[in-house]
Amino acid sequence: NVITSSLNEKNQAPIHLATELNKVSVLQVFAKYKSQFNVDLGGEHGRTALHFAAIHDHDICARILITDFGAQSKRPCNNGYYPIHEAAKNASSRTMEVFLQWGESKGCTREQMISLYDNEGNVPLHSAVHGGDIRAVELCLSSGAKISTQQHDFSTPVHLACAQV
Repeated sequence: NVITSSLNEKNQAPIHLATELNKVSVLQVFAKYKSQFNVDLGGEHGRTALHFAAIHDHDICARILITDFGAQSKRPCNNGYYPIHEAAKNASSRTMEVFLQWGESKGCTREQMISLYDNEGNVPLHSAVHGGDIRAVELCLSSGAKISTQQHDFSTPVHLACAQV
């Protein structure tokens, strides 16, 4: 038996590292032994493998984690960010699309998913504007994000965009 939850010096388990490095074939092998893995194990800052897929736009890894491992897309890291916010903030529009398609397959509308608040009151559109990626912003808007949605400090995505110019 191999201990798959051991963390290295960067607080990463093997599933985190395989995801961060986009090792699709490794994840596919891991999936054959999914009962040996805690796919929702938090590593550095409480990030799960799905957070790493979102941060690095590893959409195929995200799909494997969700469909083959059953990863929880609504699990925040210690900083209060959900994987969809990490994807929006890091210009990971391909992975955002994976999350949105998966949610739809489970009966959740895009508008519901794109309205999820993090601990700072950000919806994914706020995160996408912060990240500065037009594709992520467009994906949020086409999925039903409201430009009038306010953070805890009452800033809208428009406020954030104007502050960046």
